[in-house]
Amino acid sequence: MIRWLVPIWLFSGAAFAEPVTIRSGEHDSFSRLVLAIGVGSQWEVTPTDGGYFLNLDGSTDGFDTSTVFDRIPRNRLAAVAQRDGDSLFLEVNCACYIDSFLWQPGQLVVDIIEGVDPEVIEGEPSMNAEFATPPDKPTQLPNLLRIREESPPQTVVIPSALQGSPQSSETQMTETALIEGLARAASQGFLNPAMQNVPNASSSPPAVINEEPEDFLEASVLDGQPGVGISTAMDREFALLGDMLESSVGQQCLPADLFEVSTWGDDSAFHSQVADLAEGLAGEFGEEPREAQDALARLYIHFGFGAEARAVLTSDTALSQSRQILNELAGIVDQYPGNYALIAAQKGCSTPAALWAFYVDPSALENDERNHILQQFFALPQPLRGQFAPRLARKFIAINDTDAAAKLLRAAEDHDAEVTHDVQATHALIAEEVDDPERALEVLAQEADDNARITPESLIRLIELALEQGQTPQRSDLALAAAMRQEFRGTPAASALAIAEANGLIALGDYAEALAILGDRDDDGATNVVNNAYSQLTRVATAAVFLEFGYGLIPDAVTADTRNAMARRMIDTGFPERALSLLDGPAEREAAAERRYLRAEAGIESENHAIAIDGLMGMNDARARALRARVYAGLGEHRAALEAVDPMSAKPGQETLQFRAGAWERLTLEEDEILSGFAEAVLAPSVTAPAETLEDRRAILAQSQESRRAVEGLLQRFDGVSSQD
Repeated sequence: MIRWLVPIWLFSGAAFAEPVTIRSGEHDSFSRLVLAIGVGSQWEVTPTDGGYFLNLDGSTDGFDTSTVFDRIPRNRLAAVAQRDGDSLFLEVNCACYIDSFLWQPGQLVVDIIEGVDPEVIEGEPSMNAEFATPPDKPTQLPNLLRIREESPPQTVVIPSALQGSPQSSETQMTETALIEGLARAASQGFLNPAMQNVPNASSSPPAVINEEPEDFLEASVLDGQPGVGISTAMDREFALLGDMLESSVGQQCLPADLFEVSTWGDDSAFHSQVADLAEGLAGEFGEEPREAQDALARLYIHFGFGAEARAVLTSDTALSQSRQILNELAGIVDQYPGNYALIAAQKGCSTPAALWAFYVDPSALENDERNHILQQFFALPQPLRGQFAPRLARKFIAINDTDAAAKLLRAAEDHDAEVTHDVQATHALIAEEVDDPERALEVLAQEADDNARITPESLIRLIELALEQGQTPQRSDLALAAAMRQEFRGTPAASALAIAEANGLIALGDYAEALAILGDRDDDGATNVVNNAYSQLTRVATAAVFLEFGYGLIPDAVTADTRNAMARRMIDTGFPERALSLLDGPAEREAAAERRYLRAEAGIESENHAIAIDGLMGMNDARARALRARVYAGLGEHRAALEAVDPMSAKPGQETLQFRAGAWERLTLEEDEILSGFAEAVLAPSVTAPAETLEDRRAILAQSQESRRAVEGLLQRFDGVSSQD
């Protein structure tokens, strides 16, 4: 994390031999730059007015900033500029801060993150502020029995019902003491009103109904004589004791020994440690060997066998806090679904439980918390650490801490765990997180080729990455997806594999096979793929393939926009009648507006001018006027067609329309020499007077020659052949 006042330095003597390349990537809450600064290079990021300076060790050949804004907008990072060969200025135009770190040797990540740097917030309250005790008030133990504090002494008033004839002083003292006791018990919650129904003396006696007696703690309040239900503190508190203890567990840090997995086994062989526990599991004199069962469950967790640990714990229904923790740990180890409430409540504790709590509910960490979790991970026994590393790394990726994730994977690789697919798949996730999709694609492709344990999720992501990078997926990968669909048939994984395989086949041009894979599925994923298939073949398929699908039954999943695109190509290919049929059906907003233009154009091409006129009704933009002019021209109303055209627009073909409309004056201004020349010939005054002189005869001959040339030009324009003398 970059602080405002303390620059961060990493020292090395490495030198650069070429400009520093910069890759960029955009995320929801931050923009990322990845700079190839060279292994062991020295760097520093410091704040300045309007942004930050990134300084290298002075041995660089500058920075290659040409592609910085190819993949990110300028809403956070406004500009980058080189101050000199080894200093880069990052102009920030938002309320953001910089977080920089090496995600691997020689690769510097610089994140421009929205918000305030959490390390420079002043006056931040302590995490445990809500539990702090004011200095002037002593700490009090919890009132487990919920006994209310006694109220100030009050004068006891004897109810009038108890006031009768004068009694002896001794009797009066007894009554007073009884009333005070009842009042105190009622104030402390040990008395509950219990009203009994009493029949009205004037009414007939009610029928006798046999009912089970209600519990005295749940007595109903009814009209009738008053009564008193009496209970003791033990009656009331024992009913709530379990809930209180369970609630208190979730509000405090549990003992560390409940999570010290490293002490639950040793370096000796697994089978020998199990054998040592065998005698204790037999039990004595019919007693349940619960301690031995717990010890065996701990040993299984130590070696990463969660399902076996759960099987041991379920052999005895006895339940304790320790067993609940063991059961949740076993579930986490073997990835059983669940909310793991007891472990999740340990978030923020300074015990080994913090590691497991972070895994259950990953969230942003302070540096001390992060380091504590990493230390607890490295303290795990090797079998469990190698198994747990890639899964925990994904949790750190989820909070954008790729540095911690990479550390966890390196720990797994040091113990020959690199060959596992889980580790390699997590490497690919980290590469994507730092905007290196090429590296992620390389890792997953290698796994598909060499690792028989590749998961459906990784294979799906491999196909998706190839498509995102503009590449066509390998047919071998699609064949593997098809085989996996059979292996996982009937599961959500099979459905997701079918989607990925179909998209890959579409990219390869195998549209029919892609649609056959999806069959009659009507879920959102399948309908999107069907629409994608028709959209893709409309854009890139050959005319023969396009017409084969275009004249077939169009699925309902094809959207209005895709149908419009198909109609457009049908018109361009010369099949306006089929275009009109494709344009039937519902459409909204932009698709509906575009459909009106397309219907008009298809009507024009199919000489169905009534459809074209109806489609253009009420539209007067430039595109509509041009289409309306084509309609009039098709009807032979060339003068109306010319009037419909925007006079300010100069589009090819208007000269012909002017010729057919007889607009000779406008035609003389056009650059078309043939038509403008003919227009001039038409506008030239005819020689009607008889030729009296040789000069007059020459003028008539010249005019005749000009007219002949104009007519020959027209014949070449419209007929393609001119007569030869």
